[in-house]
Amino acid sequence: MIQAERSIGEEIKCVEAIRAISGAATTYNSPAYVDRLGYDSAVLVVTAGAATGTPDSFTVNAKVQEEDVSSAGSLVDITGAAITQMTAAGKATIAFSLRPQKRYLNVALTITMLNGSSPKIPVSAVLVLGGAVINPAA
Repeated sequence: MIQAERSIGEEIKCVEAIRAISGAATTYNSPAYVDRLGYDSAVLVVTAGAATGTPDSFTVNAKVQEEDVSSAGSLVDITGAAITQMTAAGKATIAFSLRPQKRYLNVALTITMLNGSSPKIPVSAVLVLGGAVINPAA
């Protein structure tokens, strides 16, 4: 039996959760909740560049939260869906299951800075949804 070729593009959906910004010390959230309907797993990818404004140190933390509805409500952190804290420029990822999770997702990214002159750091976050239940993925 000959099986039809399948592309990875049919299995995943990439969502820009936090658009590339030059961020100051605060918490940033996804501009809109991510609808994960039809996907069983995800990977959160966070990138951070070199800090400006000469801070003594910085940290970048990011986590995925869930909600039943697509509008502001009571977000709950998803256990096991937070990156390892970043303290230098680079990339951090975390893979997690969506099977027991609620339909709507939010990425919360928190930057802290110690000292410096108006310090900022370029950051972004992408949520890759995988395990599409219906192919091809939209």
